[in-house]
Amino acid sequence: MKKILLFLTLALFCSKINAQAISEETQLHIGAGVVIGSLTYLLVDKVTGNKKKAVIWGLSLSAAAGIAKEVRDSSICGDCADVGDVLTTTLGGAVGTFTFRFVLDGKKNRRGERKIRKEQKRLEKEELETRERLREELKLKI
Repeated sequence: MKKILLFLTLALFCSKINAQAISEETQLHIGAGVVIGSLTYLLVDKVTGNKKKAVIWGLSLSAAAGIAKEVRDSSICGDCADVGDVLTTTLGGAVGTFTFRFVLDGKKNRRGERKIRKEQKRLEKEELETRERLREELKLKI
């Protein structure tokens, strides 16, 4: 649920950027990159469980989408392809990919570490109780 909420927030943020220095086309490229990068990261991570592979695929697919769009543009209008648009789409892919990689996965790892420490404490306590019980049994036999 948190992943979906974060994804929707990022998508909404990218669609609502309204600075004079950023054109509408640039906003669309960033938004497309965020969507492609984050969805690819989530899918590859879920299928393979390999976070490094998921990052590589997220970045690669967003870059490939930017290149494909510019190739299409150049075939339609001749010389209107822009390398900056490819970089902008790739940048959006990096934002989407690394947001999921570091923000959400970091929280999961911290929760997992807490569970491990709690389980270790429980086992240590159980071991101490067992030792005490065995001491008492030995005292009774002697």
